[in-house]
Amino acid sequence: MALYSKDNITPEGPDDDISNNTDNKDDIKDANEYNDNDARNDSKKIHIKSQIRCADGRRLDSNVVIIEALKYMKNLIMDRLKAKIKTVKSIQDVQWILTVPAIWSLNSRAIMQRCAIQAGMIDRTIGNHLIIALEPECASLALQFERDQLIKKQKDELDQLGKQYTTNDDNLPIDNNSIDDIENKYDNRDEMKDNNIKWNDLDFESYFKRGDKYILVDLGGGTADIACHEIIGKYIVRSIRMASGGPWGSGYIDEAFIDLLRDIFGSDIIDELERDPVAYNDLMDNFRKSKQSW
Repeated sequence: MALYSKDNITPEGPDDDISNNTDNKDDIKDANEYNDNDARNDSKKIHIKSQIRCADGRRLDSNVVIIEALKYMKNLIMDRLKAKIKTVKSIQDVQWILTVPAIWSLNSRAIMQRCAIQAGMIDRTIGNHLIIALEPECASLALQFERDQLIKKQKDELDQLGKQYTTNDDNLPIDNNSIDDIENKYDNRDEMKDNNIKWNDLDFESYFKRGDKYILVDLGGGTADIACHEIIGKYIVRSIRMASGGPWGSGYIDEAFIDLLRDIFGSDIIDELERDPVAYNDLMDNFRKSKQSW
């Protein structure tokens, strides 16, 4: 179920507490330092719900769910890293980064930090051991990284294409059909064929250059983040306008679907279905697959 509700957007004034626990002031101060001024000054922000309803109708404190989820992630990540990197022995050897929607309140970001501490992810003696990062900014960096990977792939394939044109003593290509074969390979990519685009004609280096400005819309399961960024350097962006958005993620379509089923079949039947987690999850998985193919 959703971690936050579309009804859970409240104005947050400068004097509002960003934590219900006054013993965590240091944690909150650290969380604030990870966020830009625009996000702090937003007058409407999303707060994490205090409880989350399970598929079978039971309710749990959201902190319990978040902590257990982070513990699972920490253990899985540490096992993978230890198996692949000999120098990784403990959590102190890892830089942890948690991403959150840009429109989350400072309270919600501080909750994530406290939960990470309670999950055993962080050594508080290490500065910036945990970074709370905004999802749109991470998405911007991911797009730049993907661009660089595409440029590298394109150059590598063009280099490989050139090697297949090694000439013989008569200065003729070894295989006269090789250029057609390789071009057909690229032209047959479905998404490019539909638009009559050739892979080798794509100028990836013209994308995401210094000074470029763009709107990034991050549509997730819980929230929709809308950010306006400018590229000021390699893997460096700045916010042009304050991030906006709301609880408009696809998870609320799922909730509306369940409400529709209640109208059709009655609440008693749907309540009984929800008490069977396997059947309920099968139903929702099939519905989500239908959404993706719509």
